[in-house]
Amino acid sequence: MKKTYFLSLLMLVTIITVGFYTLKIQQLKGSNSTEHFIETHFLNESGTIATYIREEPGYVEEDWAARGQEALSESTGLYLSYLLLTMNRSEFKAQVDILKKHFLNEEGFIYWKVGAQGEKISSSNALIDDLRIMKTLYFASETFSNKTYYELAERIKDFIIHNQINQGYLVSFYEQDYNLASNEIMLSYIDLEALDYFPREITKKLETLLLEHENSIFYPQRFNVTTSEFIWNEEVHLVDQILIAQQLQLLNGNVEPFVDFIRESFKKDGRIYGKYDRISQNPTVEYESTAVYGLLISFFMSIDKEFSRELYERLIQFKNEDGGYTVGENAHFFDNILPLLAESLLH
Repeated sequence: MKKTYFLSLLMLVTIITVGFYTLKIQQLKGSNSTEHFIETHFLNESGTIATYIREEPGYVEEDWAARGQEALSESTGLYLSYLLLTMNRSEFKAQVDILKKHFLNEEGFIYWKVGAQGEKISSSNALIDDLRIMKTLYFASETFSNKTYYELAERIKDFIIHNQINQGYLVSFYEQDYNLASNEIMLSYIDLEALDYFPREITKKLETLLLEHENSIFYPQRFNVTTSEFIWNEEVHLVDQILIAQQLQLLNGNVEPFVDFIRESFKKDGRIYGKYDRISQNPTVEYESTAVYGLLISFFMSIDKEFSRELYERLIQFKNEDGGYTVGENAHFFDNILPLLAESLLH
């Protein structure tokens, strides 16, 4: 049931084989497209995907952050999703090979970050990324009739089930060096399409967490599984909020308060900011995020396609002539792949 949303996206691929839609895809893949920008700027020599095209000023490598050309499992999962959506069989296989070589160990554990050359620099994973990669492999096993992808997805799922459950809940990460599972679940890490492959008792617990605050404008950031308490951030990041709203939408939960907030904010300001105060609902930053616009466009596709197009018109104002979304001389993969995914769906 919950696979419907993602599979409906794949159905769009069958449309783009004739006429106007073929032309649109050719435009998306042209020399000034975001896809071309990603292929020419973000791929490390190892084949991994750089987080940034260059290191930020004052760069210091830290275990909890990525500010240079380190590669993230997040980037791999998002890129695999795009390659599947566009039915790029050969590049999908190449990225799966890179996943196996640099990110995935024999047990099914996925390192959330590796170095630019694929070297191991972190000992923990991230549930959101593992679930995204896992479900994409499941879908690809059917789409490309490839049993190997199914077996890889099973290995990842089995590792999560055996190592990343605390108090009956899937939790945000597993720390390999200490054999320790987190005591919290980030609500934005929940992926119901992926959880269709898990035992129902695991999925049900997370669905209950999502639905508990479905009538809120903003949602809690995380849930502590040992104290059974929700934790709220006073400053909310819209990326997290949209990801949670997407899951509520799959559950047929009430997303209208959040939807109304986005519509009204865009009507009032002509833009959506990256972060907001949870109580006053006023922006706390002056910047806009292309990742936020990308997620919002995808989210509103099934709610209000015309509004998705309005958001897209705002998004492309940040697009450079070479097809990329940059800030100064630097660019972040997350801020390019999410607009590219949205653009592909919209066209």
